[in-house]
Amino acid sequence: MTWRASCVRRKTTLVRGIIAVAALGFCASPASAAPSKIKQSTCPQTISQAGDYELAVDIGPCAAGVNGIVITVSNVSLQLKGHRIIGSTNPAVCNSANGIRVGFQTDPVTGVRVFGAGSLENFRVGFWSRNAANSFVKNLNISGTCTNLAFSWGIVLQSSTDWKVDGNVVREPGDTSTGILVQSGSDNNELVRNDVNDTIALFDSSNNTIVNNVGNDDAGGMFLGTAGGPSAGSNNNQIHANTTNNNLHGGYGLWISAGTGNNVTGNTSLGNVGFDLRDDNTSPDANKWRGNTFVTANQTWIQ
Repeated sequence: MTWRASCVRRKTTLVRGIIAVAALGFCASPASAAPSKIKQSTCPQTISQAGDYELAVDIGPCAAGVNGIVITVSNVSLQLKGHRIIGSTNPAVCNSANGIRVGFQTDPVTGVRVFGAGSLENFRVGFWSRNAANSFVKNLNISGTCTNLAFSWGIVLQSSTDWKVDGNVVREPGDTSTGILVQSGSDNNELVRNDVNDTIALFDSSNNTIVNNVGNDDAGGMFLGTAGGPSAGSNNNQIHANTTNNNLHGGYGLWISAGTGNNVTGNTSLGNVGFDLRDDNTSPDANKWRGNTFVTANQTWIQ
């Protein structure tokens, strides 16, 4: 056998071996199952079994007082795939129920992942988590004028920890609504890259990271306060690189009403009626205000 023939034979054997190994690898790692498609438009659609789901149709319009989607178990992934969840066809008349509801069980629900793009339209509460943890909601569009209701909310975290609320857009009336509400018992959450023409409000909520959000053109930009109780105040939050401009009715751009240990740096707050930045603590050591862009503040030590 010549040297050339020997090389050709060895190369052929090597290629066959590689193909065989690749085939074995492919057989050993089958493709994961495709998400279950939700093909019914009726409300509510209840997810009570762990798994991956995606919308194949719009949901609703829902009857008055009926939720759009209800998730009652852990380890659920839901992709809206550009679809709508509709509370009412009349944007001035909101459904008193919720667009997406997560948790509301005795035992905490965990590992829920809700992805846009997609929209929640004309509900009293667009997205509501209660007693849920280690989850996220991302890239939803939430809207509603809700003139028929006394108040409405875009996103609510209630007794919910370790959530990531990322890249959502909320458009609501403002004077009678809150864009994102984080309530007592909801700590260690991340609010990042959300665009809200409404208030981002924390009540007795601590150790959160709030970064690169927009709260412009409404009643108030960002509020940290208390609803009372034994652990009153929103404390030890990291608040960086947010924008709260042109809020005309609430008297503030970024306001700490009750809370200490908050680190407030690199935010922009301009053109707000009342104060751009406000801290109701009397001690300059209560919170750290550094490197913010603003014109008006209620304390001389705010920077």
